[in-house]
Amino acid sequence: MRVTPLYTGDEMFDIFVENKSDKTILGTIKYTNAKVKKSELTKLQERAKLASIEAEQFVLVAKKGFSSELKALKGESLKLFTLKNFKTLVDFDSISA
Repeated sequence: MRVTPLYTGDEMFDIFVENKSDKTILGTIKYTNAKVKKSELTKLQERAKLASIEAEQFVLVAKKGFSSELKALKGESLKLFTLKNFKTLVDFDSISA
């Protein structure tokens, strides 16, 4: 599995993964001092639709965590990671810039 950014004309996704079973994962990284809110997920989903990408899973990575509303949505189709946890999960040598 390879984690890369993806540019599709007008849209840019920080995280793009297609695994061996052709499951598409899209995500974004928010490096702000505020908790990420549900609106960021909505924006990501809308951008995926505009880019004609059908993602089975969305990933949000945040420096300061997530709102309670967003945490309540976490499940198989939505994964939430703090920046620290994401760094341990991903082999950054596999990311193409």
